[in-house]
Amino acid sequence: MLRSRRINLKFACRLYVIEGLITILWAIACIFLVPKNYETAYFLNEEDRSIMRQRAEQAEAYSGGNGHVTRADIKEAAKDVKSWIHGCIQIAVVTILYGFGTFLPIIIRYGFKYSTKQAQYLVVPVNLWGAIVYAVGAYLSDRFSTRFLPMIICAPIGIAGYAILITPVSPGVWYFATYLVATACFLCTGSNITWLSVNNAPDGKRAASMGILLTLTNIGGVPGYLIDHNDL
Repeated sequence: MLRSRRINLKFACRLYVIEGLITILWAIACIFLVPKNYETAYFLNEEDRSIMRQRAEQAEAYSGGNGHVTRADIKEAAKDVKSWIHGCIQIAVVTILYGFGTFLPIIIRYGFKYSTKQAQYLVVPVNLWGAIVYAVGAYLSDRFSTRFLPMIICAPIGIAGYAILITPVSPGVWYFATYLVATACFLCTGSNITWLSVNNAPDGKRAASMGILLTLTNIGGVPGYLIDHNDL
């Protein structure tokens, strides 16, 4: 048992190293691939730039910002309780997302006692279901101009999923519970980010608030790893 845990730990460490290297390489590539603004975007023609210019002027008139983050914006974002409340919410939801998304194949393989091949293909429909829920939830959220409602509906479903996972039932029921968890973890993560974004102005403060939220988000990876790894 101890040897198995050590093997799993080595695998997890290698996985994080590989994912980290991919992130670093992609970040370096983005320096050269991502344009600074619409004026320098190589994939836009003159008509597209004209449309983007009009949209930028309208956005500036609406938000009151100038497209830059100032020290005053950062202070305002830090003093706004919404930045920290949504950040704490994000820690909670990504604790599920990071652990669930990373370790689901291993959980199915060793926790549910399926074979390696079964674990690989059983992950696919769970993630597909999560993507469908995310898309439908995003559409309804925009359609009815509400970010809170999809979260409050889906969050209890995820809680029910985890309640089943810690209950001594059959592997089939455990596998069904992963769909319940997927219903909540993907949608709640994205909805919370959008919820904070649309409730902040001007754009400088919005950017600073998002920076606070995303910084706090990474904290969720620590308990997410420990919870799911210790359950293997």
